Amino acid sequence: GPARHNLDALQRFQTAPLLPFAVCSTLENYTEKLLASGVEIPETQGESDFVFEGCYTTQDAIKRENRAGENLLSNADTLTALAGLDKREQLSQAWRTVCFNQFHDIFDGSGIHEVYADSTKDFEKISATAKDASDEALSVLHAGLEAGTIAVTNPLGWEQSSWVTVAGMTGEGAVQLTGCHGHEAIGQYGKAGLGFAATVPAYDTVSYKVGESVDAGELAFCETFAPTDNRN
Repeated sequence: GPARHNLDALQRFQTAPLLPFAVCSTLENYTEKLLASGVEIPETQGESDFVFEGCYTTQDAIKRENRAGENLLSNADTLTALAGLDKREQLSQAWRTVCFNQFHDIFDGSGIHEVYADSTKDFEKISATAKDASDEALSVLHAGLEAGTIAVTNPLGWEQSSWVTVAGMTGEGAVQLTGCHGHEAIGQYGKAGLGFAATVPAYDTVSYKVGESVDAGELAFCETFAPTDNRN
Protein backbone atom coordinates (compact mmCIF):
# COMPACT_ATOMS: atom_id res chain seq x y z
CA GLY A 1 0.00 0.00 0.00
CA PRO A 2 0.97 3.67 -0.08
CA ALA A 3 3.51 4.99 2.40
CA ARG A 4 3.02 8.19 4.41
CA HIS A 5 5.02 10.27 1.93
CA ASN A 6 2.75 9.00 -0.88
CA LEU A 7 -0.35 10.16 1.01
CA ASP A 8 1.26 13.53 1.74
CA ALA A 9 2.06 13.94 -1.94
CA LEU A 10 -1.54 13.09 -2.87
CA GLN A 11 -2.81 15.89 -0.62
CA ARG A 12 -0.40 18.37 -2.20
CA PHE A 13 -1.55 17.38 -5.66
CA GLN A 14 -5.14 18.45 -4.83
CA THR A 15 -4.07 22.10 -4.86
CA ALA A 16 -1.65 21.91 -7.78
CA PRO A 17 -2.96 23.33 -11.09
CA LEU A 18 -3.35 21.18 -14.24
CA LEU A 19 -3.24 17.89 -12.29
CA PRO A 20 -6.22 15.53 -12.21
CA PHE A 21 -8.21 15.32 -8.98
CA ALA A 22 -7.46 12.13 -7.05
CA VAL A 23 -8.70 10.75 -3.74
CA CYS A 24 -8.00 7.66 -1.64
CA SER A 25 -10.80 5.11 -1.90
CA THR A 26 -11.47 1.38 -2.01
CA LEU A 27 -12.01 -1.09 -4.82
CA GLU A 28 -15.57 -1.61 -3.59
CA ASN A 29 -16.41 2.10 -3.81
CA TYR A 30 -14.82 2.36 -7.25
CA THR A 31 -16.75 -0.67 -8.55
CA GLU A 32 -20.09 0.54 -7.15
CA LYS A 33 -19.72 3.96 -8.77
CA LEU A 34 -18.61 2.41 -12.05
CA LEU A 35 -21.63 0.11 -12.21
CA ALA A 36 -24.00 2.88 -11.12
CA SER A 37 -22.77 5.14 -13.92
CA GLY A 38 -24.30 2.85 -16.53
CA VAL A 39 -21.27 2.93 -18.83
CA GLU A 40 -20.75 -0.05 -21.11
CA ILE A 41 -18.00 -2.28 -19.73
CA PRO A 42 -15.91 -3.90 -22.50
CA GLU A 43 -15.16 -7.61 -22.60
CA THR A 44 -11.60 -8.62 -23.44
CA GLN A 45 -10.47 -11.93 -24.93
CA GLY A 46 -6.87 -13.03 -25.45
CA GLU A 47 -3.74 -11.16 -24.40
CA SER A 48 -4.46 -7.90 -22.57
CA ASP A 49 -1.00 -6.43 -23.03
CA PHE A 50 0.41 -6.18 -26.54
CA VAL A 51 3.83 -4.89 -25.49
CA PHE A 52 4.81 -7.12 -22.56
CA GLU A 53 3.29 -10.31 -23.91
CA GLY A 54 3.05 -13.09 -21.37
CA CYS A 55 3.11 -10.76 -18.36
CA TYR A 56 -0.13 -12.21 -17.03
CA THR A 57 0.42 -15.79 -18.14
CA THR A 58 4.19 -15.69 -17.39
CA GLN A 59 6.96 -16.87 -19.68
CA ASP A 60 7.60 -20.51 -18.88
CA ALA A 61 10.76 -20.81 -21.03
CA ILE A 62 12.79 -18.33 -18.96
CA LYS A 63 11.92 -20.21 -15.76
CA ARG A 64 12.74 -23.59 -17.28
CA GLU A 65 16.04 -22.32 -18.71
CA ASN A 66 16.94 -20.67 -15.40
CA ARG A 67 16.49 -23.90 -13.44
CA ALA A 68 18.35 -25.92 -16.06
CA GLY A 69 21.21 -23.39 -16.06
CA GLU A 70 21.47 -23.50 -12.27
CA ASN A 71 21.60 -27.30 -12.28
CA LEU A 72 24.15 -27.51 -15.11
CA LEU A 73 26.47 -24.97 -13.50
CA SER A 74 26.14 -26.51 -10.03
CA ASN A 75 27.19 -29.87 -11.45
CA ALA A 76 30.03 -28.24 -13.42
CA ASP A 77 31.27 -26.49 -10.27
CA THR A 78 31.34 -29.78 -8.36
CA LEU A 79 32.87 -31.87 -11.13
CA THR A 80 35.69 -29.41 -11.84
CA ALA A 81 36.46 -29.17 -8.11
CA LEU A 82 36.59 -32.98 -7.83
CA ALA A 83 38.87 -33.12 -10.88
CA GLY A 84 41.14 -30.37 -9.55
CA LEU A 85 40.47 -28.07 -12.52
CA ASP A 86 40.28 -24.29 -12.17
CA LYS A 87 37.34 -23.16 -14.32
CA ARG A 88 36.27 -20.30 -12.08
CA GLU A 89 36.59 -17.61 -14.74
CA GLN A 90 34.38 -19.35 -17.30
CA LEU A 91 31.83 -20.63 -14.78
CA SER A 92 31.65 -17.33 -12.87
CA GLN A 93 30.74 -15.48 -16.05
CA ALA A 94 28.05 -18.06 -16.81
CA TRP A 95 26.68 -17.71 -13.27
CA ARG A 96 26.54 -13.92 -13.70
CA THR A 97 24.44 -14.39 -16.82
CA VAL A 98 22.08 -16.74 -14.98
CA CYS A 99 21.71 -14.22 -12.15
CA PHE A 100 21.23 -11.33 -14.60
CA ASN A 101 18.26 -13.12 -16.16
CA GLN A 102 16.70 -13.49 -12.70
CA PHE A 103 16.05 -9.73 -12.69
CA HIS A 104 12.38 -9.21 -11.86
CA ASP A 105 11.49 -7.50 -15.14
CA ILE A 106 12.87 -10.51 -17.03
CA PHE A 107 12.10 -13.50 -14.84
CA ASP A 108 8.43 -12.68 -14.17
CA GLY A 109 7.53 -12.49 -17.86
CA SER A 110 7.03 -8.71 -18.16
CA GLY A 111 9.80 -8.11 -20.69
CA ILE A 112 9.28 -7.39 -24.38
CA HIS A 113 9.70 -10.17 -26.94
CA GLU A 114 13.36 -9.41 -27.66
CA VAL A 115 14.24 -9.94 -23.98
CA TYR A 116 13.27 -13.60 -24.15
CA ALA A 117 14.96 -14.14 -27.49
CA ASP A 118 18.16 -12.86 -25.85
CA SER A 119 17.67 -14.96 -22.70
CA THR A 120 17.34 -18.12 -24.80
CA LYS A 121 20.63 -17.28 -26.54
CA ASP A 122 22.16 -16.70 -23.10
CA PHE A 123 21.01 -20.12 -21.95
CA GLU A 124 22.60 -21.77 -24.99
CA LYS A 125 25.93 -20.16 -24.05
CA ILE A 126 25.50 -21.15 -20.38
CA SER A 127 24.73 -24.74 -21.37
CA ALA A 128 27.76 -24.90 -23.67
CA THR A 129 30.07 -23.51 -20.97
CA ALA A 130 28.80 -25.98 -18.38
CA LYS A 131 29.09 -28.89 -20.83
CA ASP A 132 32.67 -28.03 -21.82
CA ALA A 133 33.77 -27.75 -18.18
CA SER A 134 31.92 -30.91 -17.15
CA ASP A 135 33.23 -32.97 -20.07
CA GLU A 136 36.81 -31.97 -19.30
CA ALA A 137 36.34 -32.78 -15.63
CA LEU A 138 34.77 -36.16 -16.38
CA SER A 139 37.68 -37.08 -18.66
CA VAL A 140 39.99 -36.54 -15.67
CA LEU A 141 37.76 -38.39 -13.22
CA HIS A 142 37.31 -41.35 -15.57
CA ALA A 143 41.00 -41.65 -16.43
CA GLY A 144 42.58 -44.85 -15.19
CA LEU A 145 39.35 -46.86 -15.05
CA GLU A 146 39.39 -50.29 -16.61
CA ALA A 147 38.92 -50.18 -20.36
CA GLY A 148 35.53 -51.38 -21.58
CA THR A 149 33.73 -50.50 -18.36
CA ILE A 150 30.97 -47.93 -17.88
CA ALA A 151 31.96 -44.93 -15.76
CA VAL A 152 29.30 -43.21 -13.64
CA THR A 153 29.95 -40.07 -11.55
CA ASN A 154 27.74 -38.69 -8.79
CA PRO A 155 28.20 -34.89 -8.33
CA LEU A 156 25.82 -34.76 -5.36
CA GLY A 157 26.69 -34.78 -1.68
CA TRP A 158 24.74 -37.96 -0.94
CA GLU A 159 24.55 -41.48 -2.35
CA GLN A 160 22.40 -41.53 -5.43
CA SER A 161 20.58 -44.31 -7.24
CA SER A 162 19.53 -43.22 -10.72
CA TRP A 163 18.76 -44.63 -14.13
CA VAL A 164 21.74 -44.53 -16.49
CA THR A 165 21.52 -44.91 -20.26
CA VAL A 166 24.67 -45.69 -22.26
CA ALA A 167 23.76 -44.28 -25.65
CA GLY A 168 24.81 -46.31 -28.67
CA MET A 169 25.55 -49.50 -26.72
CA THR A 170 23.74 -52.27 -28.57
CA GLY A 171 22.75 -55.76 -27.61
CA GLU A 172 19.76 -57.94 -26.84
CA GLY A 173 17.87 -58.82 -23.70
CA ALA A 174 19.03 -58.28 -20.14
CA VAL A 175 22.57 -58.43 -18.74
CA GLN A 176 24.23 -58.45 -15.35
CA LEU A 177 26.36 -55.43 -14.39
CA THR A 178 28.79 -55.29 -11.47
CA GLY A 179 30.27 -52.08 -10.08
CA CYS A 180 33.82 -51.79 -8.83
CA HIS A 181 32.31 -50.99 -5.40
CA GLY A 182 30.35 -54.26 -5.36
CA HIS A 183 26.95 -53.01 -6.43
CA GLU A 184 25.11 -55.31 -8.82
CA ALA A 185 22.42 -54.26 -11.28
CA ILE A 186 20.43 -55.71 -14.15
CA GLY A 187 20.72 -53.84 -17.44
CA GLN A 188 18.33 -53.84 -20.35
CA TYR A 189 19.14 -53.08 -23.98
CA GLY A 190 16.70 -50.82 -25.80
CA LYS A 191 16.48 -48.36 -28.68
CA ALA A 192 18.34 -45.67 -26.71
CA GLY A 193 21.14 -48.02 -25.63
CA LEU A 194 21.91 -49.98 -22.48
CA GLY A 195 19.97 -48.83 -19.43
CA PHE A 196 20.44 -49.79 -15.78
CA ALA A 197 19.98 -48.39 -12.28
CA ALA A 198 23.38 -47.33 -10.90
CA THR A 199 24.12 -46.58 -7.26
CA VAL A 200 27.07 -44.26 -6.62
CA PRO A 201 28.37 -42.81 -3.31
CA ALA A 202 28.51 -39.05 -2.77
CA TYR A 203 31.09 -37.17 -4.87
CA ASP A 204 32.42 -40.43 -6.29
CA THR A 205 33.08 -42.13 -9.61
CA VAL A 206 32.56 -45.86 -10.10
CA SER A 207 32.87 -48.23 -13.05
CA TYR A 208 30.42 -50.95 -14.03
CA LYS A 209 31.43 -54.05 -15.96
CA VAL A 210 28.90 -55.67 -18.29
CA GLY A 211 28.60 -59.38 -17.53
CA GLU A 212 26.64 -62.37 -18.77
CA SER A 213 23.13 -62.32 -20.16
CA VAL A 214 20.31 -62.81 -17.68
CA ASP A 215 17.18 -64.86 -18.26
CA ALA A 216 14.23 -62.47 -18.44
CA GLY A 217 12.29 -64.94 -16.30
CA GLU A 218 14.58 -64.12 -13.39
CA LEU A 219 13.57 -60.44 -13.46
CA ALA A 220 10.94 -59.30 -10.97
CA PHE A 221 8.94 -56.07 -10.80
CA CYS A 222 9.84 -53.95 -7.79
CA GLU A 223 8.10 -50.72 -6.81
CA THR A 224 10.36 -47.81 -5.94
CA PHE A 225 9.46 -44.60 -4.16
CA ALA A 226 11.11 -41.31 -3.27
CA PRO A 227 13.53 -41.50 -0.30
CA THR A 228 11.07 -39.54 1.86
CA ASP A 229 8.16 -41.82 0.97
CA ASN A 230 7.27 -44.06 3.92
CA ARG A 231 6.25 -46.86 1.53
CA ASN A 232 9.92 -47.73 1.05
